[in-house]
Amino acid sequence: MVRMRSVPDIPRLASSMQAEHPLNPAQFRRLDHPAVSDCHRMPGARVTPIAKPATGRDGLDSRSAHPNIESRSRHNRVENGMIHHLSVAARDPRHVAEVLAEFMGGAATRFTPNPGSWFAYQHDEHGTGVEVYPAGTELRPAGPQGAGFAMTEPIRSRYSPTHFALSVPISQEQIAAIAEREGWQCYCCERGAGGFHVMEIWIENTGMVELLPPAFATEYLMLTRRRVVHAA
Repeated sequence: MVRMRSVPDIPRLASSMQAEHPLNPAQFRRLDHPAVSDCHRMPGARVTPIAKPATGRDGLDSRSAHPNIESRSRHNRVENGMIHHLSVAARDPRHVAEVLAEFMGGAATRFTPNPGSWFAYQHDEHGTGVEVYPAGTELRPAGPQGAGFAMTEPIRSRYSPTHFALSVPISQEQIAAIAEREGWQCYCCERGAGGFHVMEIWIENTGMVELLPPAFATEYLMLTRRRVVHAA
């Protein structure tokens, strides 16, 4: 049986954390650092306000009066939900970020809020990217001011439970060639009988990423869209 612990309020958590782990500015950086927005901003990016639900003459939400509209709205929410960026750790963050950028057909830049980190991003309208931190980096809560970075000793195990799937514009053969050049393990795998295929890449031979060239991405999207239809 798993026992749940009560969570202290944020101010006490932040103060107790800082007392237990005294950090200096060189070790701890806030995620709201001004460079974060600069690093993540994509050329031509626009902010679209969330529209309020339309109301009928009686003042009621028109979606409640029209089930088909509600169904389409729910479908659109599923279509629009996505992961824009994520973070991983590596022994050589710059090199890993540059190779990830090569896979994505994008570019890599320094991620200044956490010294030694790099950001690989894809040239798309979604701001897709991967932050690559030095091995041993931890994200810690710090109250209303926002989460911060702290350095610890890297874990002894070479492997991690974390992985992600990423659509890329290059071919299966190009992916394999880049992996071979880097000396990283690379396998073409099928996820489940009749499921979808991925190019399984092991970054620095310790962390897994599933790359989906266009044909594989089509398989994956067809499968996930069937799930959405069945769940509707």
